[in-house]
Amino acid sequence: MPAMRRKDREIVDRQDLDAIISRAQTLFLAMADHNVPYVIPLSFGYDGTHFYFHTANQGLKLDFLRKNPSVCFALTGQVHYESVMTSCDAGTRFESVVGRGTCAIVTDSAEKTKGLDILLAHYTASRIEYPPAALAATTIVKITITELKGKRRH
Repeated sequence: MPAMRRKDREIVDRQDLDAIISRAQTLFLAMADHNVPYVIPLSFGYDGTHFYFHTANQGLKLDFLRKNPSVCFALTGQVHYESVMTSCDAGTRFESVVGRGTCAIVTDSAEKTKGLDILLAHYTASRIEYPPAALAATTIVKITITELKGKRRH
Protein backbone atom coordinates (compact mmCIF):
# COMPACT_ATOMS: atom_id res chain seq x y z
CA MET A 1 0.00 0.00 0.00
CA PRO A 2 1.24 3.53 -0.62
CA ALA A 3 2.82 5.47 2.23
CA MET A 4 0.37 7.41 4.35
CA ARG A 5 0.47 11.15 3.74
CA ARG A 6 -0.46 12.10 7.32
CA LYS A 7 2.16 10.19 9.31
CA ASP A 8 0.94 11.92 12.48
CA ARG A 9 -2.34 9.99 12.16
CA GLU A 10 -0.92 6.63 11.15
CA ILE A 11 -1.42 3.68 13.48
CA VAL A 12 1.35 1.09 13.25
CA ASP A 13 0.95 -0.84 16.51
CA ARG A 14 -0.75 -4.18 15.79
CA GLN A 15 -2.54 -4.19 19.16
CA ASP A 16 -4.08 -0.80 18.33
CA LEU A 17 -5.16 -2.09 14.90
CA ASP A 18 -6.68 -5.21 16.47
CA ALA A 19 -8.56 -3.08 19.02
CA ILE A 20 -10.11 -0.99 16.24
CA ILE A 21 -11.11 -4.15 14.38
CA SER A 22 -12.72 -5.52 17.54
CA ARG A 23 -14.86 -2.35 17.82
CA ALA A 24 -15.88 -2.34 14.15
CA GLN A 25 -19.34 -3.61 13.28
CA THR A 26 -18.98 -3.79 9.50
CA LEU A 27 -16.24 -4.78 7.09
CA PHE A 28 -16.47 -3.07 3.69
CA LEU A 29 -15.07 -5.46 1.10
CA ALA A 30 -13.88 -4.15 -2.27
CA MET A 31 -13.45 -6.50 -5.21
CA ALA A 32 -12.76 -6.05 -8.90
CA ASP A 33 -13.36 -7.93 -12.12
CA HIS A 34 -11.11 -6.28 -14.68
CA ASN A 35 -12.13 -2.60 -14.52
CA VAL A 36 -15.45 -3.24 -12.77
CA PRO A 37 -15.31 -2.43 -9.03
CA TYR A 38 -17.71 -3.80 -6.43
CA VAL A 39 -17.87 -2.97 -2.72
CA ILE A 40 -20.21 -4.46 -0.14
CA PRO A 41 -20.69 -4.17 3.63
CA LEU A 42 -20.36 -7.46 5.53
CA SER A 43 -20.65 -8.98 8.96
CA PHE A 44 -17.30 -10.53 9.79
CA GLY A 45 -15.18 -12.46 12.22
CA TYR A 46 -11.48 -11.90 12.91
CA ASP A 47 -8.91 -14.28 14.39
CA GLY A 48 -5.89 -11.97 14.29
CA THR A 49 -4.68 -13.22 10.91
CA HIS A 50 -7.82 -13.78 8.85
CA PHE A 51 -11.27 -12.34 8.38
CA TYR A 52 -14.20 -14.68 7.84
CA PHE A 53 -17.57 -13.87 6.31
CA HIS A 54 -20.54 -15.92 5.15
CA THR A 55 -22.66 -15.71 2.06
CA ALA A 56 -25.10 -17.73 0.00
CA ASN A 57 -23.68 -20.40 -2.27
CA GLN A 58 -24.33 -18.23 -5.33
CA GLY A 59 -24.16 -14.54 -6.04
CA LEU A 60 -22.21 -11.59 -7.28
CA LYS A 61 -19.61 -11.66 -4.44
CA LEU A 62 -18.62 -15.19 -5.27
CA ASP A 63 -18.59 -14.45 -9.01
CA PHE A 64 -16.14 -11.60 -8.39
CA LEU A 65 -13.98 -13.57 -5.93
CA ARG A 66 -13.69 -16.59 -8.19
CA LYS A 67 -12.40 -14.36 -10.98
CA ASN A 68 -10.09 -12.30 -8.75
CA PRO A 69 -9.44 -13.34 -5.12
CA SER A 70 -7.43 -10.17 -4.36
CA VAL A 71 -9.46 -7.77 -2.22
CA CYS A 72 -9.23 -4.53 -0.31
CA PHE A 73 -11.18 -3.88 2.87
CA ALA A 74 -11.97 -1.07 5.28
CA LEU A 75 -13.35 -0.93 8.82
CA THR A 76 -14.17 1.94 11.13
CA GLY A 77 -13.97 1.85 14.89
CA GLN A 78 -15.10 4.87 16.82
CA VAL A 79 -16.40 7.86 14.86
CA HIS A 80 -17.43 11.19 16.36
CA TYR A 81 -18.88 14.02 14.32
CA GLU A 82 -18.29 17.46 15.78
CA SER A 83 -21.61 19.21 16.43
CA VAL A 84 -20.05 22.66 16.87
CA MET A 85 -17.13 23.58 14.64
CA THR A 86 -15.06 26.54 13.62
CA SER A 87 -13.21 26.73 10.35
CA CYS A 88 -9.97 25.66 12.05
CA ASP A 89 -11.25 22.51 13.78
CA ALA A 90 -13.96 21.28 11.40
CA GLY A 91 -13.90 17.58 10.85
CA THR A 92 -14.54 14.14 12.18
CA ARG A 93 -12.77 12.30 14.98
CA PHE A 94 -12.27 8.73 13.80
CA GLU A 95 -10.23 5.57 13.75
CA SER A 96 -10.08 3.23 10.78
CA VAL A 97 -8.24 0.25 9.39
CA VAL A 98 -7.67 -0.54 5.72
CA GLY A 99 -5.93 -3.48 4.21
CA ARG A 100 -5.55 -5.97 1.44
CA GLY A 101 -5.83 -9.69 1.32
CA THR A 102 -6.56 -12.82 -0.63
CA CYS A 103 -9.87 -14.66 -0.40
CA ALA A 104 -10.36 -18.42 -0.35
CA ILE A 105 -13.64 -20.27 -0.24
CA VAL A 106 -13.60 -22.64 2.73
CA THR A 107 -14.62 -26.17 1.75
CA ASP A 108 -13.67 -28.20 4.83
CA SER A 109 -16.72 -28.53 7.12
CA ALA A 110 -14.65 -28.21 10.31
CA GLU A 111 -13.09 -24.98 9.05
CA LYS A 112 -16.52 -23.72 7.93
CA THR A 113 -17.76 -24.26 11.48
CA LYS A 114 -14.67 -22.53 12.87
CA GLY A 115 -15.23 -19.56 10.55
CA LEU A 116 -18.87 -19.25 11.61
CA ASP A 117 -17.87 -19.50 15.28
CA ILE A 118 -15.31 -16.70 14.82
CA LEU A 119 -17.87 -14.56 12.98
CA LEU A 120 -20.55 -15.05 15.65
CA ALA A 121 -18.09 -14.42 18.49
CA HIS A 122 -17.59 -10.91 17.09
CA TYR A 123 -21.25 -10.09 17.67
CA THR A 124 -22.52 -12.38 20.44
CA ALA A 125 -21.45 -14.68 23.28
CA SER A 126 -24.05 -17.26 22.18
CA ARG A 127 -22.90 -20.66 20.96
CA ILE A 128 -24.84 -22.09 18.05
CA GLU A 129 -25.05 -25.57 16.58
CA TYR A 130 -25.10 -25.61 12.79
CA PRO A 131 -27.37 -28.19 11.20
CA PRO A 132 -25.67 -29.96 8.26
CA ALA A 133 -28.26 -28.54 5.84
CA ALA A 134 -27.49 -24.99 7.02
CA LEU A 135 -23.75 -25.56 6.60
CA ALA A 136 -24.34 -26.93 3.11
CA ALA A 137 -26.39 -23.84 2.18
CA THR A 138 -23.70 -21.44 3.45
CA THR A 139 -20.41 -20.45 1.89
CA ILE A 140 -17.65 -19.30 4.23
CA VAL A 141 -14.92 -17.11 2.80
CA LYS A 142 -11.58 -16.61 4.53
CA ILE A 143 -9.54 -13.49 3.81
CA THR A 144 -5.83 -13.93 4.47
CA ILE A 145 -4.57 -10.46 5.36
CA THR A 146 -1.50 -9.36 3.40
CA GLU A 147 -1.43 -5.63 4.32
CA LEU A 148 -2.93 -3.69 7.21
CA LYS A 149 -2.80 0.02 8.06
CA GLY A 150 -4.63 2.24 10.48
CA LYS A 151 -5.40 5.92 10.81
CA ARG A 152 -6.75 7.98 13.69
CA ARG A 153 -7.78 11.56 14.27
CA HIS A 154 -8.62 12.60 17.82
